[in-house]
Amino acid sequence: MVFNEHSRKLLFNGILVWMNGPVVENHGKWSITKADIVKTVEPLLRADRVLESVSVSTVVLDPGHGGNDTGAIGRRKVYEKKVVLDIAKRVREKLKSSGAAVKLTREKDSDLSLSARTAKARQWDADIFVSIHVNSAHNSHASGIETYVLPAAGFPSTAGNDDKKTYSGNKYDETNTLLAYYVHKEVLGRAKSIDRGIRRARFDVLRDAPCPAILVECGFVSNKKEEEKMLQAKYRDNMAEGIAQGILTYMQKAGTAK
Repeated sequence: MVFNEHSRKLLFNGILVWMNGPVVENHGKWSITKADIVKTVEPLLRADRVLESVSVSTVVLDPGHGGNDTGAIGRRKVYEKKVVLDIAKRVREKLKSSGAAVKLTREKDSDLSLSARTAKARQWDADIFVSIHVNSAHNSHASGIETYVLPAAGFPSTAGNDDKKTYSGNKYDETNTLLAYYVHKEVLGRAKSIDRGIRRARFDVLRDAPCPAILVECGFVSNKKEEEKMLQAKYRDNMAEGIAQGILTYMQKAGTAK
């Protein structure tokens, strides 16, 4: 583990993890928040303890946007809603032999509200919820992979949002950390891209999820090179392979994967 003074950034086995709070100095001694000890560092160091009572029988994949909500659109008219649906279907195919039921919140290019996505996860008694997106930024040079989890109660998002409330999804803070770490690590390994880190945000689908939940951003459609990659089936398959393998690692650690 490598910590950065006065920073929320932690490198764990070379993977960037944004903590809930920064490393601070007090009377010549450096420390991190109790929330990060309990919900970030301890889970990463003692995954077996966190997952010893966890089982996974249903995985819900959530392709972002859809229908009238196109999501981000690249210069070459690459639509987020189409890319992420393709990736989600590929993930499902790769998880067929996992022993878990794999469901998609949408099977086609259809409108679906944020609340309906988590409602479906609740209806299906989901054990894992993975929302799949592609990123966009005003800076066309921005690139890389991000994975999001909820901030702990009382802490800001990495984007600086002032909302610090507690949500139902916070009961899964420890398992969120592990699911995000395994998926982010596997996706990065296949994307050969910049590690923008496991970040924190109170997205509706994360805060209202009835189970451990993450949101994966599979590159920037606003970046010319990454948009070109998204046009390639091989890249989309690599993203799907990373997500699937991350989920399988989580399941294996919990002792529920075939």
